[in-house]
Amino acid sequence: MTAMNKNYAIEKNMPVQFMGLNKLRGIAAIFIFLHHSRINGYIITSFGDCFVSFFFILSGFLSTASADKRYNEKAQKFEHLVPFMMRKIQKIYPLYLLCLILALIVKEQHHSIKGLLLNAAMLQSWIPNPDIYFSGNSVSWFVSSLMFCYFIFIPMFRLMKLHHRAFVILSAILYVSYISVLQLIPDKLATPIIYISPVMQFLAFLIGMILWDIFMKYGSAKIQNMRIMQKLCIIIIAAMILLYCYVPERYSLASYWWPIWAVNIFVTAQRDINATRYLNETIWEKCWQIMGRISFQFYMLHTLVIAAYARFCHYFSFESPIFLTILVTFVATLCSSLIAEKFFDAQASHQLKDMGKK
Repeated sequence: MTAMNKNYAIEKNMPVQFMGLNKLRGIAAIFIFLHHSRINGYIITSFGDCFVSFFFILSGFLSTASADKRYNEKAQKFEHLVPFMMRKIQKIYPLYLLCLILALIVKEQHHSIKGLLLNAAMLQSWIPNPDIYFSGNSVSWFVSSLMFCYFIFIPMFRLMKLHHRAFVILSAILYVSYISVLQLIPDKLATPIIYISPVMQFLAFLIGMILWDIFMKYGSAKIQNMRIMQKLCIIIIAAMILLYCYVPERYSLASYWWPIWAVNIFVTAQRDINATRYLNETIWEKCWQIMGRISFQFYMLHTLVIAAYARFCHYFSFESPIFLTILVTFVATLCSSLIAEKFFDAQASHQLKDMGKK
């Protein structure tokens, strides 16, 4: 199959919306939930934070896929940065702000004015201080870093399409620089710089962009081979989790996971493109699709629900068993995420329609 036919096949099946990737997104959100479900110091999973890298890579991949489709449809007209950022802010910020307000209510911690202002402006991840980047709704640092990735995305996408060789050279320089800088970062700054920093997380986002570029060239493969590859990815991930505690923190915080997430996303996306119909989709599969669809809402709300339940138990002097805590907080987060998705997505759709009319 020629490169042109491959690209056509990919674009033709884009309405599938990468259902397998959506399922992975739901699984990742659950593992992050379990990672934050700490009751009396008991940690359900110690490796859940590794899925943050997965989300950055996936965001880069899907953003490039979406932009590439619009770019082709509009006779090679590029999207401008301002409307792109406005769409992202209008979609993300209402829920983001609500979660910040709820954090002030349900979390028993001191909130500085500086921290609140930086949170409100989605800039907290730029400050290498845990009292700042974990302030408010602690998981919101992810959005702060993601917004920087979106800000850099349009210039990088233009470079990728217009000057591909320069894009490849620049990407190579960035990763060589990353490897060099990685050795110089003091241990005490490993988390704020390697894990939290928007600049560092953009490198994970950039992997997603590069992945889509590769996918457009080699996005046609036999489904049988993809199934084998996907099973192999699961085995490798399980092995990496077992070895996780032996890997130096400066690697385990990010780059240790980059190759396997990239391969997993690539393989799953290939299966999605080949599987043009989901006629035998089970109820279980539909549940995973819903979980993937509300993964952002679930991510933003889960620590708030966990904190609210902890305050409830403390107020009534109720010692909640760990299994009950997980069940109650998971169900409550799921329900609130579904409500948030329905309300805020409807609001964002109306605002975007109004923007389009103007």
